[in-house]
Amino acid sequence: VELIDDYAFYDCTILSKITFTESTTPLNVGFQPFNNEVGPFYQSPLTEINLNRQLNATYASKLDQNDEGIFSCSSRTEAITKLAMNNLTSISDYMFYGLNLESIEIPVSVTSIGNKAFAENPNLRLISLRHKNAPTLGNDVFDGHKEGDLNFNVNPRALDQYTGEANWPQAEIGIYYHGVPAFDK
Repeated sequence: VELIDDYAFYDCTILSKITFTESTTPLNVGFQPFNNEVGPFYQSPLTEINLNRQLNATYASKLDQNDEGIFSCSSRTEAITKLAMNNLTSISDYMFYGLNLESIEIPVSVTSIGNKAFAENPNLRLISLRHKNAPTLGNDVFDGHKEGDLNFNVNPRALDQYTGEANWPQAEIGIYYHGVPAFDK
């Protein structure tokens, strides 16, 4: 499979877990919002997403007619309890926009995170990064959080990279950086 397009799993009310098998071929995922389309997983109550291959957002605009991204659903009441991101080198614009994530660990293979990739996740409180070099960030990646809502666990040896990057949210949302002791050297 190389493409999952709009409405692919629309209203699959029992689809709670999705696993993308490992592949070196990127998977194109998206929709065409100018045709009043919605994302491929709209109204599917996902609680577990396992990404084992690179996903590329292929939409003409970045949000669907309900202002949502690829995996989001405005009627979602369940939290995403597991988000595994294996074999990803980048996270596309709006990829996880509007999900009900509580915490995320961004794998060290990710070197860039797109615009608003994790925006409008109202329950997101903890983001862990074990990177020796901070990933580059697009604009408003964590938009939609109140001051003091987010905590970042980062590699203590890379702390200056996070605090020195303009797009890493700092004072405007009251981020507190904490070193995590179990990092690989």
